Amino acid sequence: MTENAELMRQSRQDLEGRWESILAVCAVPILFQSLVSGGSYISPETPISLINIFVIGPLSFGVSRYCLNFSRGHEPEFGQIFQGFNSIGKNILANLLMGILVGLASLFFVIPGIIVALMFSQTYFILSDNEEMGAWEAMQLSKEMMRGNKTKLLLLALRFFGWFLLCLLSLGIGFFILSPYYNLTMAKFYDDIRDNVYVEQY
Repeated sequence: MTENAELMRQSRQDLEGRWESILAVCAVPILFQSLVSGGSYISPETPISLINIFVIGPLSFGVSRYCLNFSRGHEPEFGQIFQGFNSIGKNILANLLMGILVGLASLFFVIPGIIVALMFSQTYFILSDNEEMGAWEAMQLSKEMMRGNKTKLLLLALRFFGWFLLCLLSLGIGFFILSPYYNLTMAKFYDDIRDNVYVEQY
């Protein structure tokens, strides 16, 4: 397995001279969240939670696909951020199922919720690599891939904790800069465990 520090170094190296394109892609979900958080409703009939269900799943797929292609040395197009809407039902279902399972686990305590979130963390990367795969099947494959890797991913995420605090102090503006770095590193983590963990489907 590649050390977390090395995954981050590789991400910084990949971003040199290529920030603009991935920054624009990663900004889309942030801008969307900023838009809907301005009030309780987009319209009198459409609550924010419902908008999130129908939009965040497909956008998460799009960001995952773009970052994987970027990490693998390709030159992905901006439009890939919207490719999740081509299979919108599957991506909505994945978002909904993960939200329900993490929410139920969190009812018992914070730690079980974190464990479940880590367990299913690779779902959108898997869906990006396997377009024929269903939401639940991708979640189960993520569960298998994360056996023995949840602590590694948690420690990797914690390496960004100081950056998250700085972003909060910047009134959230810093997240536009941090998001490409974070998402690209997560893509490299996925490729690393995909290449080093035997899973029958792969």
